[in-house]
Amino acid sequence: MQVKDVPQDPSILEGHQRVCYARDEAGRYVIATSRGWEVERIANQHAVDEINAGIAQVLADVKAGKASVLAYHMARFHMSAGLLAANTGIWSFRIRRHMRPHVFARLPESILLRYADAFRIDLAELVKVPD
Repeated sequence: MQVKDVPQDPSILEGHQRVCYARDEAGRYVIATSRGWEVERIANQHAVDEINAGIAQVLADVKAGKASVLAYHMARFHMSAGLLAANTGIWSFRIRRHMRPHVFARLPESILLRYADAFRIDLAELVKVPD
């Protein structure tokens, strides 16, 4: 791609630019800036829609009593059990167990506070099922 052909379409960069490589008039690769590319915007929007659909499905499971609100917060903050375990010091198999509603309901406040700290939310928001 030539420097003059680098796309400058509106994108998810929201006014920022990113660096890419293109050929100049002499045929050498040089750094060029791009404001975005329509195809990139569509692909990223599709990915965001898929993530939001997954979060909505987890929320539906929480409201149906199939999962605890912990599962919703994990989906919302894009955390796996392993990542949350690394942030809380709680073993990942215990975290997966805490994703069951009846187990989560009996957790002591000390464990709940560790989860709230990992998500950077307060305790009231952690235990409340969102609308």
